[in-house]
Amino acid sequence: WWHNHLNLTVGQWPANAFEPANTSEGIPIGIHWNDGPVRCHAPLQGCRGFLEVFYSAADEDFFEDLRPNDMEPLGILQGEGAAAKLKRLHTAVMEATKPLFENRSISQPEEPPTMLVVGIWDRTGHGYTAPTKVYYSLDSSTPGGADPLEKACGVPGLTDKEYRDSLLFPLPGLKQVVLANNDWSAMPVEKMFGDWAEESLLQAERALHANGVPRPSWLDEDYYNLKVVGEAIVTFV
Repeated sequence: WWHNHLNLTVGQWPANAFEPANTSEGIPIGIHWNDGPVRCHAPLQGCRGFLEVFYSAADEDFFEDLRPNDMEPLGILQGEGAAAKLKRLHTAVMEATKPLFENRSISQPEEPPTMLVVGIWDRTGHGYTAPTKVYYSLDSSTPGGADPLEKACGVPGLTDKEYRDSLLFPLPGLKQVVLANNDWSAMPVEKMFGDWAEESLLQAERALHANGVPRPSWLDEDYYNLKVVGEAIVTFV
């Protein structure tokens, strides 16, 4: 229906889906229209597939309770025994998206989905834990005072250079083995602008730079010097 009726294939709902909308069903909804495989008979016609309706660290128990146990992040809801929960989720999604249908004078679909798939990562340190980036702040006006990297990580004396070197090249002295993923980055909250693939690509580009690979011709030189050369501080002896 998001393709067939609303023509929504990119973006989020609400505007920042990481802060989901609360619903009367007690199920928070934060939609990413482009996240989920979809098949169509033709563009925006006869489409069917999956829609990501929640991606957040917000407190909830509907999705979390679907995982089998603390060590298994995958949960699948389908079949006759799942009908009530799938209907409840559909009600929550329709409540959250009601303004979109009203603005287009379109009736909302009544039939609930036939399957729900969830991936749950724990952030408390128990069970299957989540990879997570580190945000810190040097701003003294931050509530509770400045929160530098060493304090945020609980590692006395930890510097940006040590963190970056250790994560980008996890095996000391081997710069051919690289870890490039935005979920293992550290940055001041003042510079944070989103959890995007850009950070993963930047890390990979810094590793290439450290290995002597020149800037790609299509990559803006000023951007490269600022984001890659300026932060590729790894040195090998």
